[in-house]
Amino acid sequence: MSDVDALKILKWVLIVLVAGFIGQFGKMLASHLIAEARNKRRNKKNREPERPSPGTDAPSAETGDREKGEPVRKEDPSLKSADERKAESKARKKELKAAAKMKKKEAKEKEKNDS
Repeated sequence: MSDVDALKILKWVLIVLVAGFIGQFGKMLASHLIAEARNKRRNKKNREPERPSPGTDAPSAETGDREKGEPVRKEDPSLKSADERKAESKARKKELKAAAKMKKKEAKEKEKNDS
């Protein structure tokens, strides 16, 4: 064992640890870059609705304003991001809460006037 030096052992242990650290860092960086690419692709897909080919029929659209005859397409909820769905849900909840509050206030005023 005279050929094996403690410094050589320590040097190789450090080399292996540094290589492992670099490998792990590279793996995490690659995962991050792949996730970013997926998010960009998903966002690009959400922003640009698919247009039908010239030879195919367009998807059915409902008329939003029948007087003007403007077609309004229904949005597919699965295309919205989680943040958009959460914001819409929160806004809807606020509207319902405000309506309930107004109803309660009107009932209270009506009860007060009846007394």
